[in-house]
Amino acid sequence: MTVDPLALCDAAPCALFALDGKTRILFANRASLSMLGAVPSQLLGTPFLDRVAPGHREIVSEALGHAAFTLDALLLNKDGDPVAVSLRGEPTPSGWSVVAEDRAIELELRTQLATAREATEFQLARAIEISNRNKELLAALDGEATLSTRTFRTEEGLERALRSAGLATWHWDAALGGVTLRGAYEDYFGFRPENMIEIREGIAPDDRDALWKAADRSRREKVPIDLRVHIRSRDGVTRLVRVAGVPRENYRGEVVGVDGSLVDETERERAQTDLAHFDQELRVLIEGMSDGVSFIGRDWRVRYVNRKGAELVGRRPGELGGMKLAELFPSGAGEAFRRAQRKVMTERIPVEVEDRYEPMGRTIVQRIYPADDGIAIFFQDVTEARRREERLRFSEQRLRELGARMQVAREEEAKRIAREIHDDLGQALTVLKMDLARLRSRAGADPALAEPIEQMDRVVDGAVTTTRRIAADLRPAILDDLGLAAAIAWHAQQVSERAGFEVDVDVPPSDVSVDSAGAIVLYRVLQEALTNVARHARASHVTITLRERAPHVTLEVKDDGRGFDPDAPTRSFGLLGMRERTASVGGMLEIESGQGRGTLVRAQVPRKLSFEASPTLVDP
Repeated sequence: MTVDPLALCDAAPCALFALDGKTRILFANRASLSMLGAVPSQLLGTPFLDRVAPGHREIVSEALGHAAFTLDALLLNKDGDPVAVSLRGEPTPSGWSVVAEDRAIELELRTQLATAREATEFQLARAIEISNRNKELLAALDGEATLSTRTFRTEEGLERALRSAGLATWHWDAALGGVTLRGAYEDYFGFRPENMIEIREGIAPDDRDALWKAADRSRREKVPIDLRVHIRSRDGVTRLVRVAGVPRENYRGEVVGVDGSLVDETERERAQTDLAHFDQELRVLIEGMSDGVSFIGRDWRVRYVNRKGAELVGRRPGELGGMKLAELFPSGAGEAFRRAQRKVMTERIPVEVEDRYEPMGRTIVQRIYPADDGIAIFFQDVTEARRREERLRFSEQRLRELGARMQVAREEEAKRIAREIHDDLGQALTVLKMDLARLRSRAGADPALAEPIEQMDRVVDGAVTTTRRIAADLRPAILDDLGLAAAIAWHAQQVSERAGFEVDVDVPPSDVSVDSAGAIVLYRVLQEALTNVARHARASHVTITLRERAPHVTLEVKDDGRGFDPDAPTRSFGLLGMRERTASVGGMLEIESGQGRGTLVRAQVPRKLSFEASPTLVDP
């Protein structure tokens, strides 16, 4: 049986191209025409680079200017759509031979191309003779037979194509009783054809016997060969090689040999082994998780559930396999979970949902992810955690109420002390001032008495000023008498005169409506904010704004000072005190600042004191 190499190339399942020195297409087999959706007249004589996607032309052009190459690229079909291929090229005496393989079916194409190789050593002369006759016939039909095309039809061209594709073929001839290797066999064994004895000895004994038996059975029963053998290469590495082949018949239907392919599956076997180990490790990890894990198929049946998941639903893992969710969880409960699961199953997006499942009396968090053939659910019982959080929130609320009540008590005590200082000490200083006046009138012009009396009078005046200041710091009477707006304006004026910066005060003409506890909190925030401006800001101008917007009252203090980083760690008790004061009455405090941008302090408190109010800051 004789084989035309050109016919073999034309019948090869992978795309084969022969290019001249200018990379024009001189030959394209049927697979290449099918891949690109073209006819011969559209390809032959055209630049090969025109069939390469623009983004890949430069790298392919550079590869064609050097030695043999292998690279991934995109070709363009007749409609301009990209086709992902793996290109392998080999230089020929008159140009290039290029193999283009679809990466998605690369392994299958390799096997088919190797199996299709039926030419043997003793048929070479006949194959060349038939090739020459076919060459003359093709030249007469389409005028496209060139020197490069004729070279590609030779045994050398076919050998180059096999090596470029990384394929190895074997051919056993019944008459000669020998095996011929072609293609990339040296990559598998490291031996040349004359080392067949070493190659045969490198096959594991059990595999060698199985291989001979399979080849004999293929010859006798005309059945294909497909088995895996372990072969030791010259470098001492044992490789797992897939040996596939089909019987070759003569014109009388007699089997005269077997032709096949060799595929190195060592790395594939190693990858499968590693994957199996990883799968086992992953299964152990999932089984040991403190969260429940389950996989639900598209038919809504339980495919897998780990130990913790089965424990959470009160079952054993073996009882859940194959059950439908509707059977496991009754209708009328857990509707939030069902909606989330349907959403993930249909929209293929991850969803997290938390709800209380009353039949179990538990609060469950489900994190649901789309999987290849269903959904994966990670679920956790957070009942105790939510109870602890609720108890913590309750404790924080009670502490806030206690702090507010203590703050009110402190302010009331300060108010009482301020009044006693103002009334008692102020009255005593007033009497002393009057006594000094009478003493001065009696002393007359006596300098021995006038000078001490004058000194005593100045001391009393200082004591009166200090008494007034202390009383005002403890509880300014203007806050109780005239209200918060007037107290803010008065205090701002006092601090401005002492610190030396300008102050603009914007308060309502009539006082705001706020509880006394809220009013004193805003006043204390103002005191602390202006104290910080005077001590640290180096500001020249300060703006103070007071606004009432139901159900809150908002105070803003803004300066043009040097600013600071409010998120930086600090041991300042002033800022902490402002936050605690506003939080104690259900309010909020915000600080906006930055280096060189000044500082804005915004305090917001409810008009009516309510410890249950949600501390959510609203726009002033």
